Amino acid sequence: MRACAHIRVRGCYKPLRRTIARAGAKAYNQHMKTRYALYARVSTLNDSQTTSFETQEEDLSARIKVLYPEYELYRVYGDLGISGTKEDRPQFKKMIEDAKAGKFDVIITKSISRFARNTRLLLNALNELETAGVGVIFLEENLDTRREGQKFILTVLGGLAEMESSNTT
Repeated sequence: MRACAHIRVRGCYKPLRRTIARAGAKAYNQHMKTRYALYARVSTLNDSQTTSFETQEEDLSARIKVLYPEYELYRVYGDLGISGTKEDRPQFKKMIEDAKAGKFDVIITKSISRFARNTRLLLNALNELETAGVGVIFLEENLDTRREGQKFILTVLGGLAEMESSNTT
């Protein structure tokens, strides 16, 4: 290890500058609010489901204000009339793209069944989001992918949501 007692020593100022920059970024990030995206979905376009979508969004917003008052809403994403077993969900795809672009820090949704009813889709989306550094909170199941040991539970519950979907169709 080199001693950097004097600024004139060649090469010593760069590591010091990097350390100061990292410390400044860390302090800045600690004061930023966590930005979240809200995701809601209903399977059909009939009137009761449309009302359910609106209620789902309102209920989620109210619960988030109580549970996570320090969080800041980035955007609400919602797919109407599209099954959670389908890959082609425009708002879901847009949400994943925005997550990869770093537009928010976490996705909050009502339940695993609102997020995906296909285990493969669920795990693929969670892996993409994990790679992007974005967590997912499932309020009904009280699961947060940012905590350790959640993937196994999510796999089992995702399989149950898929099975429930195939039994109702």
